[in-house]
Amino acid sequence: MPDTSAFTVPAARGLAGIQGALRVSVALTCWGTGGLRLLSPGSSPLVRMRAMGLDIDPASLAWVDQATGAALLVCGLLSLTRPCWPVLIPVTLVLAGDAAAPLGSAPGWLSWLGLAIAAATFVAPVALMLVDWYPPRARFSLARFLIALLLARYAVVATFLAIGVKALHESRHAGSLVRLVQAVPEQLAGRPLHAEALGWVLTLLGAFTIAFALNMLIARNRGMAAALVAWGLLLLVMHLFAEGARGLLEMAARFAWLGLPTVLLLYWSRSIEERGDVLRPQ
Repeated sequence: MPDTSAFTVPAARGLAGIQGALRVSVALTCWGTGGLRLLSPGSSPLVRMRAMGLDIDPASLAWVDQATGAALLVCGLLSLTRPCWPVLIPVTLVLAGDAAAPLGSAPGWLSWLGLAIAAATFVAPVALMLVDWYPPRARFSLARFLIALLLARYAVVATFLAIGVKALHESRHAGSLVRLVQAVPEQLAGRPLHAEALGWVLTLLGAFTIAFALNMLIARNRGMAAALVAWGLLLLVMHLFAEGARGLLEMAARFAWLGLPTVLLLYWSRSIEERGDVLRPQ
């Protein structure tokens, strides 16, 4: 077995769980994104932006989505069973391309929110590639492991901070989060929220999400990481209320919102040993 690690160190405790969480996150992201492309060919951000650049109908480029969607389904299976950088690099490029394609379509800073919200989605395959390097099969590398977890942490912060800012903005303006939030009372109570109540709900949603994101940035708190896992699950379930069966694919495509906070929770709970204050002798 070739040793490509900079140092020979024991593998971190909880490494298998971290690798498993990343494998599941990337696989579900590939299957969800690929399924959406196959369900609605010609509607992906990359294809729409390309069609606008060529001044043609997006439907004429539907074959691009169909081919990419089928490839993503295969990549999802490989990411779950045997992740490898020849697969994960193209997956990262496709996911990052989807996130970056709409830049400039919205006025001012709003166009950058979509890129930040997708940070966890396209960073997850990079983190998986670093902690489960293949080929060649490499020994545990402390450097790769720490870089992967640092990227995961910053991606989680960027994603949830952007979601919070988007919620605060849409508390006064229409947007996609308004539709998601309204879908919950419509499905559970049979009637939507009044405009004033909806504004308060979005404000609280944004404030809590920003608070979670900032806490993850400045502190290593296991309880807050667990809370963020639950918060990410709540945000994903909203898609199921809003879009029914299609919502399952939407949830899968954004599963990194749940997967990466789970990775951080495992890292802080299993791989890091907290020590109390130790008095230094004179």
